[in-house]
Amino acid sequence: MSPHRSTVIARSLRVGVCLLLLSVTPSMSLDLADTLSIDRCKTRIGLARVVLEVTGVKVLADRIEADYRIKIPLLPLLNDRGSLRIDLPGPLDEVIRDQVPLVGLGNSVEDGRQHRINAALRPGGQLEIQVDTGDRVLDFRTGYRLR
Repeated sequence: MSPHRSTVIARSLRVGVCLLLLSVTPSMSLDLADTLSIDRCKTRIGLARVVLEVTGVKVLADRIEADYRIKIPLLPLLNDRGSLRIDLPGPLDEVIRDQVPLVGLGNSVEDGRQHRINAALRPGGQLEIQVDTGDRVLDFRTGYRLR
């Protein structure tokens, strides 16, 4: 293969990749799916410890989707689980850099209720999550990692 031919092939590949990236719609994952992991976190309501686990995180072009589980060891009847969706007002790196407040909803599969979620991804891997259960507001502080 001549050097000229390999250069043409490399350029064609770059053009093809660029066209593929341009064809991605906002609802499609942009190679960001499953790049965000959130550490397990805890808070307290009086004497009761509340544990929040967020799993199956998918970062899409316009939102973050995940599953959640809230456990209250002293009051297991109040445990909850469901899915959450947090809107992204821009690219994830800009949201983190500019510390843009995030808003979303958690949908409980236990009782069908919706919970308002406020969150902030801070540079350096810090995450603040506020969940409004309708009865009270739970404040969590934890870490996150981008993979």
